[in-house]
Amino acid sequence: MHGGKIDYFNLRGSRLTNVIVENCMIGDLDLGGFTGDRVAFVNCRIQTLDVTRARCLNVDLRSSEFAGIQGLAGLAGATIDDAQLSLLAPLLADHLGLRVEPVNN
Repeated sequence: MHGGKIDYFNLRGSRLTNVIVENCMIGDLDLGGFTGDRVAFVNCRIQTLDVTRARCLNVDLRSSEFAGIQGLAGLAGATIDDAQLSLLAPLLADHLGLRVEPVNN
């Protein structure tokens, strides 16, 4: 799929292999219970990403933006870029129960 705008992209429970979604604006991307192998979202703008119980065997999210995420553990196995990691760091820390505090010198 190349280009376009989708308000609600429902892939819940689907199994996708060898799929590229490129240059799309997506309101809600529902990947709950999804299994993806060799799936890429390239240069997409995603408002809310739901990966609850997803299985990301080889899912590439690099270069895409998302404003919110649900089911953070479902990202296991996905590939993200360093900018996305910076944005996800507080969510990952919270998910793992880590406390992040400044160093007092």
